[in-house]
Amino acid sequence: MKNRYACFQMVLLAGVLAGWCQINAQPGLPVATVHVEVFGPFGDRIPAPEVRLYTPDRKRDLARTELDTSIPGVPYGQYVLVVSSKGVAVAERELAVNTKDVWVRVGLPFPGGNRAWPGGDLTISGTVTPAPANPNGWWARVDGVFLHSRKESPVSRSGQFHVGGLEMGTYLVQVFENAKLRHVETVEIDTKTPSRHLKISLAQPSKSAK
Repeated sequence: MKNRYACFQMVLLAGVLAGWCQINAQPGLPVATVHVEVFGPFGDRIPAPEVRLYTPDRKRDLARTELDTSIPGVPYGQYVLVVSSKGVAVAERELAVNTKDVWVRVGLPFPGGNRAWPGGDLTISGTVTPAPANPNGWWARVDGVFLHSRKESPVSRSGQFHVGGLEMGTYLVQVFENAKLRHVETVEIDTKTPSRHLKISLAQPSKSAK
């Protein structure tokens, strides 16, 4: 009875949680507050998103909030965070809770995803000049700034790279020589600009690492 009463008090204090009593935190184990910020693919803040927390196997819905995107009393461990909003697609993130405050930025893609325009996949490509004398170890990474999306491509001997299958949104394009970051810039792609080709000039090309 005491455990049930304590759990009920947690729900009252949170105010916006549903089903939180399903979490059985063991006495003495640390707990955290999970703070969630939800954005659209280009960085516009999503009002009143639905945030849900699941066990890693997705069989238990541990918490849900719509009025406040902070979830208190989460025991340390592994979870799946699911975020959605009316008229916007759903995003999922695997979440490791191992500190007293966990901050998560989640971007929601448009419902059409990477087929949101009739022509096909959205792409980001580029040409690196001067082309690396030895392309071994040269590669490009395209990271969603708000979307939880990451894709990579090798840089060819002619200095070319290509990343397809992207959704509309803002991306960070990075070019590496092994572990060394050689170039970075922000790019937006949408239905008006479904393909972006970057001309990347490296002022001081370095010798490729052996």
